[in-house]
This record gives sequence, C-alpha cells and structure tokens, in this order.
Amino acid sequence: MIAITNEQIERVNNILVGINGAAEKVISRAIEAGKKTANTYVNKGIKEVYDIKTATLKKHGKVDLRTNKTGDVIVGEVSFSGYKIPLYKFKATPTRPSKRVVKAHQMKSNAMTPFAEAFIADMPTGHTGIFERKNKDRYPIKEIMGSSLGQMAANADIVENVEKKVQERINERIEHGINHFLSKNGGK
Repeated sequence: MIAITNEQIERVNNILVGINGAAEKVISRAIEAGKKTANTYVNKGIKEVYDIKTATLKKHGKVDLRTNKTGDVIVGEVSFSGYKIPLYKFKATPTRPSKRVVKAHQMKSNAMTPFAEAFIADMPTGHTGIFERKNKDRYPIKEIMGSSLGQMAANADIVENVEKKVQERINERIEHGINHFLSKNGGK
C-alpha cells in the first residue's frame, strides 16, 4: 500500500503555512511523480520476466496510481487495465508467414512452445498474428493471445517492488517540494 500519512500532510502544511497554495501543490506534484514512477517500474518489472517490448506494453495497457483520502491518510493503489496482448507480440518464430512450425513463449525463463496447428498470417487490416483454425474448415480462425498487462503485473514481486519505489519517490518529492517553496520564498 502506498500512503501519505496525516503527519506528512500536517508537516507540509506547518512548514509552508505562509505560502499560498504551496502545500496542495507539493502533495499533488508528489502524487503525479508517484504515477510516473509506477508506470516506469511496472514496465521494468514486466520486462525482467516477460519477453515483450515496452512499446507493446504502452500500446496494450495502462498503469495508473489511484488515490483516495481515507480518514487522515491519502492512500494510493496501483491499478492496471488493458486487453490481452497477441502472442505474436511476445517472442515468436517465424516472424513472417511461412510453412515452418510456429513457436512462441511469453516468459524469458520458458522454452519456446511449438504450436503444430498454428500459423502466422497478415490480416487485411495490416495486423499480423498467430492464428489457429477452430475446426477442420478453412474458417473460422482465432488468434492465440498472451497475457494482459494486468495479468503480467500481478506477479507479487513486481507489485511489491513498484509499491516500494513509488512510496520512496513520493517521499522524495514531498521533501523536494518543501525545499523548493522555501528557497523560492526566502525560507519564510
């Protein structure tokens, strides 16, 4: 859990009491910095475990830091949203349509899994993916999907590391904001 305690809020208010609107700016800027940090460390954590590009993560999912005031504390939680990512966007061979057996994997630690009945195809929309037939007929076909951003980020090690880094960043930004307003306003 990520939190800005009542003591931290009171400390900011007491130190910046004479500067109009400074305390609110310090807290809101710290939360914004926390959001950016959450995004960065979620992507880094996922890339350590999964064989996927950052651009693909950004395109297919969203990381957000949602905050609520609960009693005397501002509590934040990292949330994830997005759709399942096509397996083709992870590590797959061949990379273009061919007669070879399709192999793919999501996690770096896993070996490539062969998909004997699958094939790689370019769709008329321009999308390339790994597909398989639902039955013996030519159509219908379905795309083989991998995990979503939320499923990948749900790894306990990733979540714990992200929360720790976000909390550190928020605390740093609160101190930086206090120092900024004090130096800007002559230490009043």
